[in-house]
Amino acid sequence: MGRGVIQLGSIECGKRSYAGGNRLEELVALYRTVFAEPPSSQWWSKESVIVMFERYFQTGSVLGAFSGEGLVGFAVVQPLASASIISQQTWIEPEQKWRLLDWQLLDEFGLVPDCGYLADLAVAASHRRQGIASELVRLGCQQYPDKPMLLRVSACKSDAIALYLKLGFARIPGLEQRPEYRQQDGSLKTEPKFLMLKDTTSLSGY
Repeated sequence: MGRGVIQLGSIECGKRSYAGGNRLEELVALYRTVFAEPPSSQWWSKESVIVMFERYFQTGSVLGAFSGEGLVGFAVVQPLASASIISQQTWIEPEQKWRLLDWQLLDEFGLVPDCGYLADLAVAASHRRQGIASELVRLGCQQYPDKPMLLRVSACKSDAIALYLKLGFARIPGLEQRPEYRQQDGSLKTEPKFLMLKDTTSLSGY
């Protein structure tokens, strides 16, 4: 995994399960820092991120990467039934119309409620290009053996898209969501997002 010693493990209820110690503050700080970076430049209040992670702990698995400095990366995986993307407005390119992302549509891609969903992934800038993100995604996929894994990625994040393609994810053509996010300057910005899928035939393709 590159230079330095990195340990991977689950974080439960804000604690690193194999060592203890409160990690919620570290998760919140890392999330706010990473997603504030361009091109997204999102602004998240501390309170809203705490609520987000409390829901993640209740509905899925929070996985961490740790160095001697503390938390340097995390991934969140959930059952697709718990994903925030469900019932969001989605642009259907072949139909040239908006509709809610529902199970009828997802079923066309072999996706059911107990499939996996990669809800979030972040690595500190100081620890990128060491294979940490790849290892976190691999660990996340292991939580849902023999099941497809879905994710949503911002169209502007070319490095993230390249990583997911390398790990065997493929874009679902013709589907796009366009949520709005608060920016660092206080404005609202629409951020187009693609859906990408890793099916069971590529689960070992790391």
